[in-house]
Order: sequence, then structure tokens, then C-alpha cells
Amino acid sequence: MKQFNPKWLLIGLASIAIVILLVLFLSGFFVSETQAMQNAKSAAKKAFNKEEVPYTKELERISLYLPEDMDIVSNSANNLILREEDQNYILFYNQFETLDSDIFYKTAKQAKDIEMIETFENDERFGYFRVIQITDETYELQVGVGGVKMTTETEKDDLKENAREMMKIVRSIAYSTSE
Repeated sequence: MKQFNPKWLLIGLASIAIVILLVLFLSGFFVSETQAMQNAKSAAKKAFNKEEVPYTKELERISLYLPEDMDIVSNSANNLILREEDQNYILFYNQFETLDSDIFYKTAKQAKDIEMIETFENDERFGYFRVIQITDETYELQVGVGGVKMTTETEKDDLKENAREMMKIVRSIAYSTSE
């Protein structure tokens, strides 16, 4: 009978660990900060260019799309505070600005420590995407279209999904015509 050699067990376990780490790396588990922001920008741009999103909420002054698990915490003139689980969002709208207005973008690009800022345009509207790093793990994400902007604090791994959903929300805003 052969004697058990722990060296082969150690080599086998090390090989398995290397394969697991390689699979995680190749599947995007370890995404760099730059790549996470690029992915978020692409998601925002794609949502910007998509067809209109149907409303899910009708308020006194506006109608808008909100994801099923997002709630309105506060609704005041031109502002909504939204919450999804433990994450807060601030949505600001100015009904006097047109869809192709760049007023919020001009203000957004004056912020300090911008990691990434990008604009999107088509014949009907102007939009933007901005990321500012707050801490090693936390980012301020802001997206806007015309006279609507939305801001949140998020983690690197959530930038893409937040950018997509936030752009869908700001794209969906429709103003009430009854005063």
C-alpha cells in the first residue's frame, strides 16, 4: 500500500483555489474602479437611448416610473426623496427646463474631484452621467436629462445597476398639465 503524501493534497488544493480565483476574475467579480464606471456609463447611455418607460406612479405635479421596491419618502415642490432598501436617492426636477436643457450638466461639471462625467444627446434630449469618489468604497452617482437630475451614494459594485435604473427614472418624468 502506498503511503499518503500530503504534498499532493496541498498541490491539488492550491490548483483548485487558483482555478476558482481565475473563474471569479474572468467573470467580472473583481472589476476595477475604472471598469465599473465604464460599465455604469454604458448602462446609463443605453437607458438614455431606450424607448419611453411607462409610468408606475402619478403624483400631483409629475408622473414617473419607479422600480417596484423603491418608495417615495418625501414629496415637496420640485423634489422627491426616494428609498430602496437602505439606499436614498434625491430627484430634482424643473418643469420650466426643456428635455434638451443642459443646465444641470453645467452645474454638475463644476464639482470637485469628478472621476467621470459624460454627456448623451439625441434630437430630442440632452443627458449626462457623473461619478465622484467619496471614500474608497463609496461614490456619488448623478444622472440627468433636461430639467431632471437624480443623485445617490453607492458602492462600486452597484454603479451599473444604479445608473441604469436612475436614468430610466429621470427619462420617465412627465409633468402634469393641470395647475
